[in-house]
Amino acid sequence: MLEFLGLLPGQRAAGLLALVEDGRSQEAIERMGLVITSKEGTADVTQALVAKDWDLKVMERMGLMVTQEARSARMKVLKENGCGREAFLREGLSAPFEGHTNAVYSVCVTPDGKHVVTGSEDSTARIWLLSDGSHVRTLQGHTGNVRSVCVTADGKHVVTGSDDKTARIWLLSDGSLVRTLQGHTGIVVSVCVTPDGTHVVTGVERQDRSHLAAVRRLARAHPRSAARRRC
Repeated sequence: MLEFLGLLPGQRAAGLLALVEDGRSQEAIERMGLVITSKEGTADVTQALVAKDWDLKVMERMGLMVTQEARSARMKVLKENGCGREAFLREGLSAPFEGHTNAVYSVCVTPDGKHVVTGSEDSTARIWLLSDGSHVRTLQGHTGNVRSVCVTADGKHVVTGSDDKTARIWLLSDGSLVRTLQGHTGIVVSVCVTPDGTHVVTGVERQDRSHLAAVRRLARAHPRSAARRRC
């Protein structure tokens, strides 16, 4: 790359772009060892390279400025190309789970690391593949915000808590509702399952702003002398 010696950073960036326009591949140019010694004035070059399907990590190694605008544009390109989650993560990009129509309040990963469960203000919980972010199924039935989600240690059930004053237990495998835990005196803001999978613990916030925690058996639809304590 002798022809780039003595050039200013902006000139080097322009020369890099000229190589791209000349048909040189990303791999070929990277092997040349070209490094832009200053990020100043390189944002436009970065945007042009994003349009050419360049990897953000390669641009960073070359010293180009990678702006948030460039990251957003690159994410759009990867989505249009049908790339999976690994492609996003490889370039240091977040790969959002898209589908909820309102705020997401709670997130949980299944014990086997294959799925993500989310609870939302849109009154649903959703199950996604962690590997590529694809939507697997929607858990519908709550009539209020889903504040909390939890997965049992064996990975078989999802427990959700909602503003509709219920907690619900679902089969992760097909999304079917197993049972509804009723009788809460306020919105269910938190749910958790004991490690042995025998009990569900729910946290409740009432209108008078007092708080309760309730313990119920996972295998029963209604509490059997449910133990409660003030928090």
